[in-house]
Amino acid sequence: MLLNSLLDQRPNKYQTIRIDDNTILPGTHDTLKIWGRLGIPKNLIGKTLLDIGCSTGAYLLEALYHGADLVTGIDEAVDCCSWADNILNYQLRYTSEKPFSIIPGRFDSSIAVFPHDYVLALSVIHHQRRPLEFLRLLRSVTKHTLWIEWELWDEHAPAKLDIVPEELPPPISTSSWGLGYYPTEYAAINAIIASGFSEITPLGKVRDRSCGENRMAFECHP
Repeated sequence: MLLNSLLDQRPNKYQTIRIDDNTILPGTHDTLKIWGRLGIPKNLIGKTLLDIGCSTGAYLLEALYHGADLVTGIDEAVDCCSWADNILNYQLRYTSEKPFSIIPGRFDSSIAVFPHDYVLALSVIHHQRRPLEFLRLLRSVTKHTLWIEWELWDEHAPAKLDIVPEELPPPISTSSWGLGYYPTEYAAINAIIASGFSEITPLGKVRDRSCGENRMAFECHP
């Protein structure tokens, strides 16, 4: 498929996408800056990366750009998965190997996801009714490092969580901010530790523009 045809079919412009050194597609969120601010290693040779909520595949492309042996993306949006698959095939059009897999569907119900060295779960956990179960699943697929974003409580948030429960009450919000319940940073870190991660580093905000007011990133190691 020709690049111009792919660009015409792009399902959203949420992510900034590096196709190659000369072609960068602008997006609402500068995913290239976010990648750098997360501190993901620049050399990914011999490593695998999983992106949960991969959207149009910007982080998968970036991982391959930095030498990853294999990347896997999963997203509920079928149109995004289809486009990500096409753009990855376009980037790798001159190679016989296709070191990627795009899985349409939910992470918590997929049996096709296996452990990866590095895992991204950016802007997804605040949509989960069962956040602790989601964190335990993340631990089960993380071999080395997880980077996670979580919308935390501040004075603008509808409901504060001092402890993250196994299951949240019915949603009081269905916006891009999540379900309406937001933990304090202390509660979020305790929940991550309880799920099996032993070393958590708060990274602060990694986006210049956030869908919510207080979306914070954490680097987590088993």
